[in-house]
Amino acid sequence: MALRERYGTQVDFLLRRVSPEEAFGLSLTVGLILLIGCGWAFGEVLDAVIDREEVAALDSPVTSWLVAHRTPLLTVIMKVVTQLGGLWVLAPLLTIVGLVAALRYRQTDAPGFLAASSLSTAALVAAIKLLIARPRPRIGAIVATYGGYAFPSGHSAQAVAAYAALAFLIARSVGSWRRRVIVWAAAVMLAAVIGFSRLYLGAHWLTDVLGGFAIGGAWLALLVTTWTTYRHRRRARSQRSSR
Repeated sequence: MALRERYGTQVDFLLRRVSPEEAFGLSLTVGLILLIGCGWAFGEVLDAVIDREEVAALDSPVTSWLVAHRTPLLTVIMKVVTQLGGLWVLAPLLTIVGLVAALRYRQTDAPGFLAASSLSTAALVAAIKLLIARPRPRIGAIVATYGGYAFPSGHSAQAVAAYAALAFLIARSVGSWRRRVIVWAAAVMLAAVIGFSRLYLGAHWLTDVLGGFAIGGAWLALLVTTWTTYRHRRRARSQRSSR
């Protein structure tokens, strides 16, 4: 009780940051935590790739094990799953969801937010690929031919950024926490399966996928934090001007 009386202001501030009723404070806090956490994780993976540390040493054994345990049916399934992380699937999906959000739910900035989450992630990953210039795996039978460099995995980064952006918008529209958890769990599972498909098909090393997850999460956290702050400040200005 004495601590509560002494640090009441600070405690109330922290509680507002994580309270479901304080939507802005909660989203801002979570966004900053994810930005820092995912940014740190990407830095660690990048350092492991450049210096070939212990994590990078797992790349070849993991890829070799997956190649040795391929089956015809699972290969077909993984070829389908991996397409869900490509731009030719994500672009129309995000466009449709953005238009529905704008026209039906009056979220007029949703199309721009979804487009930014996908296109800017793709551009960021492409730039990093050119800087690192890491070759793709060449272990076992080639399932398909993949061009470009390996690190980080573009499909993995796109899956995290795009499907998490969709989950963020959808979760804002559903009523209960249970449904929000289901939406986010579905997005996480989908991104994980897409990342696994890149490993299984031999398109990327393990650290490529981990790096893709990390940079996709960090970049989306930055976009969500910026977008949420902008909406909050715009709403606050609108309320002040209407008084």
